[in-house]
Amino acid sequence: MTLNDQRSQYLLGVREMDAQHSDLIKLIDDLHAAMTGAAEKEIVFEIVKRVVAHTRHHFQTEEALMSQSRFPERGNHHIEHVTLMKKTEQLRRRIRAGNMAVALEIHDDLSKWIRHHILSADQRLEDFLNASLAAESKEGTGHPSAPGQG
Repeated sequence: MTLNDQRSQYLLGVREMDAQHSDLIKLIDDLHAAMTGAAEKEIVFEIVKRVVAHTRHHFQTEEALMSQSRFPERGNHHIEHVTLMKKTEQLRRRIRAGNMAVALEIHDDLSKWIRHHILSADQRLEDFLNASLAAESKEGTGHPSAPGQG
């Protein structure tokens, strides 16, 4: 079963985050398909580059949401992002140097990370954003920190 087959369990209710999570899940599944289909090195490397770029963009989006909303757990959440990006960048460099077996490690790490991070840290962020949105709606002020909501 691919991550894509389980995509609905990773929907949190913040459209922009959900769309980015869905795109990342598809890229991770594409990486798995390329590796199991014995794709050429260049194809695997291009998918890995897209995974790294998408992950970086997604983290920037989340970091902005956390900062705008003053999410109280943003320090720990940021550390999780930095840790994964460092490891993913290191693995990308190893693939670029010719170590294609590392692509499987990237796939496995990202699959585990998706399962853990989205369902724990991102869920807490989503809960916070929705609670903030509800509180601000009662006050009639709108919610600048949850783009794509509503």
